[in-house]
Amino acid sequence: MKTIPLVRTLAIFSVLATPCFADATFDDTLLEAQNGNPLAQRELGILYANGSGTQQDNINAYIWLSAAKHNGDDIAAKNIPILKKHMSLQEILKGQARAARCIGSNYQRCK
Repeated sequence: MKTIPLVRTLAIFSVLATPCFADATFDDTLLEAQNGNPLAQRELGILYANGSGTQQDNINAYIWLSAAKHNGDDIAAKNIPILKKHMSLQEILKGQARAARCIGSNYQRCK
């Protein structure tokens, strides 16, 4: 599995798009994401994808990028295909199912 290109690509999107979360902790970003903030949802997805402030987890990255996309975040939508290149089909299917549950629960059942 190649992680370096993913990290660089997603980090670039993160720096360009969400400077307001640059000083936030992982827990602060999670709280904002659970409150429906699409910028925080995108940033949380990127944190999971890169393993920044948390354990690297492509499924959780997929969930939160999907939530941000659902809320109209075009940059999150562009990051999902990049992330999917680093996931197995089984991981993608699991991510899709968990993203649907997360979005359907108003971001409260996202684990």
